[in-house]
Amino acid sequence: MHSRGAVLLPMVIMMSGILFIIGMAGLVAGVVTNRSLSSNRLSEKALIGARGGVEDLMRIIVRNPQWPPSPSCASVSSDPATYSLSIGGVGVDVCVSQAGTTYAVQSLGSIQGVRRRVDAVIEADAATGQVRLTSSNEIAF
Repeated sequence: MHSRGAVLLPMVIMMSGILFIIGMAGLVAGVVTNRSLSSNRLSEKALIGARGGVEDLMRIIVRNPQWPPSPSCASVSSDPATYSLSIGGVGVDVCVSQAGTTYAVQSLGSIQGVRRRVDAVIEADAATGQVRLTSSNEIAF
């Protein structure tokens, strides 16, 4: 009878260890999946904010065609003529340079350390007041 208990105890300990390892693996997989989904959501919010910055600039140009753009967009975050806004909790920095009736736009959306940037070209017709987006590209960091 003692030999049967001596065999059973190590098997119970071994099975408990295996179940513990399987449980920990499931927990780690769940945490990694949750963080990945959260990161994707933040990235999408930053991109939506950056696109919103381009749309905001288009509204500004429609309302005020004489709006003074900054001379250069070499660095979105340090250009003194850059303007900032918040769209749905996303901080957006917009920088604009103008050549005639063409505006080159850099819009940088950032939220909780995640940043996405959209570069766009906008054409404005001074005679009709029409403003149209001619190109828009996401720039990878």
